[in-house]
Amino acid sequence: DYGPRVVALERLDIARREPLRIGIPGTLTSAALALRLYLHDRGIEAVLVPVHFDRVHHDVRSGALDCGVIIHEGQITLEREGFVTLLDLG
Repeated sequence: DYGPRVVALERLDIARREPLRIGIPGTLTSAALALRLYLHDRGIEAVLVPVHFDRVHHDVRSGALDCGVIIHEGQITLEREGFVTLLDLG
C-alpha cells in the first residue's frame, strides 16, 4: 500500500468525457508508466503534464492541474493536506 497515488482536492471521475489534466512526476518514471498503463487498459484519455514531484501538490491546489500523481513523502501527508485519493497505482 505504498505505491504512487492519483490525488485531487475532491472526488473526480478519471474516465469523464473531458480529459483531465494530470500531473506526473516526470515522463520516464515508474509512476508515470503505471498511470499510462492504467489509462490505456481502460481507454481513458488524459493530458499528462510533467511536473517535478515536489510541485504536484501545489499545482493541484492552485488549479493548474485537475489531479496529480504523488510519490514519496507526499503519500504520507495527502489527507492532512486536504487531498483525496482517486486511484492507488501501487
